[in-house]
Amino acid sequence: MSTIGPRVTAVINAGGRSQRMAASGIALHKALVPVLGVPLVERNLVVLLEQGFKDIVIVVSAKSPDVEAFARGRASGLASARGASVECVREIESLGNMGIAGRLGSRAQDLVVTFVDNLTTLDLTRVIDRHRESDAALTVASHVESFTVPHGELTISDAFVIDYIEKPAKPVQVASGIYVLKPRAAACIPSDRPTGAVDLFRLLKERGESVAAFVHDAPWIDINDSAAVRRAETLVAANPDAFELFESQPDVTDDCLLVRAKDEILVRENVGGDFRGRFDVVRGRDAASLSDGAARFTAGAKTHLATFDDFADVSKRFIRHTVSLVEAGGVKTQEAAEVFAWIAADAAHDPADLTQPLRRCLAIAQRHT
Repeated sequence: MSTIGPRVTAVINAGGRSQRMAASGIALHKALVPVLGVPLVERNLVVLLEQGFKDIVIVVSAKSPDVEAFARGRASGLASARGASVECVREIESLGNMGIAGRLGSRAQDLVVTFVDNLTTLDLTRVIDRHRESDAALTVASHVESFTVPHGELTISDAFVIDYIEKPAKPVQVASGIYVLKPRAAACIPSDRPTGAVDLFRLLKERGESVAAFVHDAPWIDINDSAAVRRAETLVAANPDAFELFESQPDVTDDCLLVRAKDEILVRENVGGDFRGRFDVVRGRDAASLSDGAARFTAGAKTHLATFDDFADVSKRFIRHTVSLVEAGGVKTQEAAEVFAWIAADAAHDPADLTQPLRRCLAIAQRHT
């Protein structure tokens, strides 16, 4: 991986209306939809931080205050703890998916534009290298996607059918939703109307500018409905090095227990610290506080479920969670201590009621059901 210089800005476009996601039954804005317990916008931010980007802009819509709050809060704090910065830009009116580049064009030698509903393992520094080598005004990352034709395809010669293929799959070279712009490309973007990537391409070609392609075969997914979320979770689970935040020296290490009794999970109410007032995953040190029945479960056989690092918003610490799954069978104890409770394991909870570590544990456990 090459080193990203100081004159590079990365943009995460999170200003869309999320209509297709809503149509599939997910009420959250797509930027906040969790993929294995982590919001999409944070997954994208972690990818940029892990690849060495230091200057990051998150574009949000004025109609999505919850996304803006996340960008100005957790995203900014996480970036700062990693020695980077996040600026949140609010769009009052839609600028198109390239409009923001026109306003940031003089900010950087290379401007990288990405989209919150895409996830890929592609090393973005390779795209930047290609962009610099070509001296193109714009570089577009591209890959092949296969699309199934919903009808039978006929091959006709001299009014006779010589071949008939039912619903063939057609490979198409598509844009991967990753663009690198030089300032002269950003300067072409008009300020008086929305500008999309196709519009920018045509404006540049009209001016005789070159547009380079970076063709790759890295795993890539566009996440716009509930089915795509499930595919994205498979992609993230298979590529933790690309999508997970791992600190070389975390501030704290924490052994956690996910105690499951059929379709319920034992949790504790976090009455203080980083996650005050929300349900949290049970810690190994909690075993002594549990009733005899639950303590017996936590002392039983454990299966390693996951290890992940998380950023604590309040203390600004990086915490490494090592999670073990404990199956309690069909038996569930009534906890005497008020700090413990049983909740449904299907993760159909208000995200505000659960800590992020617990959301991640529930999502990972669902994949091991």
